[in-house]
Amino acid sequence: MDSFRLLWKDRQGRGGRWVVLYMRVRLDCVALSAGDNTVVTLWVRLKGKANKADVAVGVNYQPPSQDDHTDGLFYKESRDVSRSAALVLTGGYNFPDVSWEYHTADRNRSRKFLEHVEENFLV
Repeated sequence: MDSFRLLWKDRQGRGGRWVVLYMRVRLDCVALSAGDNTVVTLWVRLKGKANKADVAVGVNYQPPSQDDHTDGLFYKESRDVSRSAALVLTGGYNFPDVSWEYHTADRNRSRKFLEHVEENFLV
C-alpha cells in the first residue's frame, strides 16, 4: 500500500505470516525484539514527537491450542515492553468465553488473561 510500511512476523518453521502491521511511512517506528519467537507477537515502538512519550504497539495471535507455558511467555513479553512505553495491544486471542463488557470468563486460562490485562495496562 502506498505510503505504508509492512512489518510482519513469520511462522517459525512453516510458510506464511502469522501477524502483520501496516505503519505509515512518515511515522518513526522500529520493530522490537522480544522473547524467543515462541510467542506469535510483533512489537513495534513508535517514537514520540517533542515531549510526547513513545508508544509500543503489539499484534498478537494466540492459537486455540496454545499452552499455559506460552501464555506465560506472552505475559512476560507484554510486561517488559509496556514498562518503557504506553502500550496498544491488538490481536486474535481465541477466548470465546470472555465477556469483554463485564471482564468475566468461564475458563481458568481466560481468567488468567483478564487478570494480566487488568494488572498491567488496560484498565
